[in-house]
Amino acid sequence: MRRDKLDGRNATTVFYEKDARRIAYVIVAGAGLPRASGAQGTTRGGVLFQTLRLDGQLAVTWRRAGRTCVLIGTAPRDELLAVARY
Repeated sequence: MRRDKLDGRNATTVFYEKDARRIAYVIVAGAGLPRASGAQGTTRGGVLFQTLRLDGQLAVTWRRAGRTCVLIGTAPRDELLAVARY
């Protein structure tokens, strides 16, 4: 786990690793960040998830309790979406 600042906001990152694959789960404090332009939107369970590439890795973003959440890592898109829904 680590804590950082993202655009002046506190961000908490937790890392998960399994079978040589690693993902990071980031929660950004404060009101939700603007939605990423050019991201692919998918609604599941009434929640809008957006997928895009960040630094060459696939990322999924969504809002939970008004905060921006991000999953980024080496897992395929469907797996990241499944983890994000959990």
